[in-house]
Amino acid sequence: MKELSEQLQELSDKGFIRPSSSALGASVLFVKKKDGSFRIWEKLYAKFSKCEFWIPKVQFLSHVIDSRGIHVDPARIESIKDWASPKTPTEIRQFLGLAGYYRRFIEGFPKIAKSLTKLT
Repeated sequence: MKELSEQLQELSDKGFIRPSSSALGASVLFVKKKDGSFRIWEKLYAKFSKCEFWIPKVQFLSHVIDSRGIHVDPARIESIKDWASPKTPTEIRQFLGLAGYYRRFIEGFPKIAKSLTKLT
């Protein structure tokens, strides 16, 4: 914490930062990690009546998160499968934009996208 205090004091002396007296300011604490670096810890509180614990999977923003990792929501996959085949260069670009969002889940995506991009 001494190192952090020295760095903050130096930045303050140079005029890069200044103490805030804002009523909207958030209370922040720096917590030392195992590797010696610091992370910011903010006082965030959970309302336990809205919390669920020990659930096997969570659906969030068209993704499913479970013990095996992050996956695309199966309902989203079905809607993409039902997508009409693109007929024009603009429609191909639109489809590539959608598919690009899911590229981390599509094996060999660059190769597939390259051949489709050539059609535009």
